[in-house]
Amino acid sequence: KKEYEDMLLLNIGQNTSLPDITYIPKNLTEISSSLSTKRGICLIKKTADNFENMIKQAKEDGYTIKASSGFRSYEYQKTLFSNAIKDDEENAVISIAKPGYSEHQLGTAIDLTGSSINYDSAVSIFDKTPEDTWLKNNAYLYGFIQSYPYDKENITGYKSEPWHYRYVGIEKAKEITNSKQTITEFLKNE
Repeated sequence: KKEYEDMLLLNIGQNTSLPDITYIPKNLTEISSSLSTKRGICLIKKTADNFENMIKQAKEDGYTIKASSGFRSYEYQKTLFSNAIKDDEENAVISIAKPGYSEHQLGTAIDLTGSSINYDSAVSIFDKTPEDTWLKNNAYLYGFIQSYPYDKENITGYKSEPWHYRYVGIEKAKEITNSKQTITEFLKNE
């Protein structure tokens, strides 16, 4: 129930947490089940609206892309991280954000999948699929940037995640794309 400043451009990552781990963004809205692999995926309204526009255009261009994850609470992220630690402690820290350090908690990050991989979620085979290629060429036009691109692990602190996109707004997405920087680098200089 607390009120916070807009955290759309919070530089959150391996070494930067949310200012309050209980943060839940206002204006969370559930995206249409036709645009997702399961019910109950939520994003902040502005992100959800731009995601819907992006997916409609992808469909018109012949690509079926769906969301497999959106907003995650601190508690949900804590469970994911704990399970990852149990499975593979060494890789967990570079594969799953620690609770309180996840872009998903902002309500602006989304994990994507496509029909070409039968909507498998958060899998490396998404890389270089037709949907991945479409997103790399077009997502920024709708305000989305891939947060953890290939060959940028030393900057982001995370393994490449071709399926993970974050909404930063159309103008900022264009600036980030033109600068050839990661979100982490760009926001550090903002």
